[in-house]
Amino acid sequence: MQMTTAQPLGRSPTKAMTSSSRLNFLTGLALTAFVPTVFWIAVFAGVAEMFGYPLNVSALLLAGSAIAAFLGAFFVVLSATSN
Repeated sequence: MQMTTAQPLGRSPTKAMTSSSRLNFLTGLALTAFVPTVFWIAVFAGVAEMFGYPLNVSALLLAGSAIAAFLGAFFVVLSATSN
């Protein structure tokens, strides 16, 4: 069976972000990307120190940037599809 008429979405396709929705977005981004990043960097540094191989600060920053970018990309994609 083929659909011949379009169904309305029930919302406008372009909505401007208000200041409260922008704050909610940034709060969600911080909770899903930056907080886990700090946790995992602390774990990496602690485990490396425990095994006698202290990590350089630049290595921790590089790993933290990669983790934050990865988690942040997922958050942006998931939040864009939920709106």
